[in-house]
Amino acid sequence: MQVVSRIRLGLFVPLLLAGLAGCRTAGGKKEGAVSDEAAAFAAEAESPASAPVTLPVGVVHHVDEAARFVLIRSSRGLQLEPGTVLSLHGSHGETTARVEVSPARKGPFLTADFIDGLPAKGQQVTMIYQRPSPGTSVDPFAPVSAPDAVQVLE
Repeated sequence: MQVVSRIRLGLFVPLLLAGLAGCRTAGGKKEGAVSDEAAAFAAEAESPASAPVTLPVGVVHHVDEAARFVLIRSSRGLQLEPGTVLSLHGSHGETTARVEVSPARKGPFLTADFIDGLPAKGQQVTMIYQRPSPGTSVDPFAPVSAPDAVQVLE
């Protein structure tokens, strides 16, 4: 029985020493070495923007074909800049029209002018959101503040 133990010990010790030789310790790192996690985080932080995301904006409330605009009811309170292109989707999710946000808005409603397609009342409205680059100040997810809102500073 002791012969088997000595053989196992004879195999185990060299493997243990080889494993320890390959290990890194905190003091053994090179000065310029960076871990894989830190490198991935740095690469993500340096990228100007992430992949675009499709966000729901609201529902078409009214269509004026003669004036070629739609009235969109949005419950999100997004700060959409005039000129933002929105997509309108039919009952099966297919894109049926595209519209461009105009400056006119009132409460939860915003207006948009036809670009192409024929919008219909009740269609879902979405937008493609691209994370703003670090130097950009406009963010559609910024909190909406009413002009007569009181701001308390402490």
